[in-house]
Amino acid sequence: MKTTRFITMGALALSVLSACNEELACTMEFKTVAVDINGPNLTSYYTLNRGTGDTIRIDQNNVPSQGVYPILDDRFQSMLEGRSENFRFEGWINDSLVVQADYVIEADRCHINYVSGPLQITL
Repeated sequence: MKTTRFITMGALALSVLSACNEELACTMEFKTVAVDINGPNLTSYYTLNRGTGDTIRIDQNNVPSQGVYPILDDRFQSMLEGRSENFRFEGWINDSLVVQADYVIEADRCHINYVSGPLQITL
């Protein structure tokens, strides 16, 4: 009986320690899901939340390099935590819609995560 209680208590302690370690696994990294577009530079772009219809505009100064455009970043982690949502990226050159791509993005307790959608597009 004592052995069984000890094993049970030990297993409980290990599960608590594991939960604590999971919290420590979050990094200070700021994650961004982005698409690499080969071709002319977009003059404007945005992301639509397909569920709410909200338009999300991420500052173009945050574009890490030419031709790479952010779809969503960690600023939306709390909105998505524990679930996934559908998004549509739209890219424009002047008055013409040249890119329209659908994405699924989810979030855990720490960051957003890419689920599906094209990560490279050639115009």
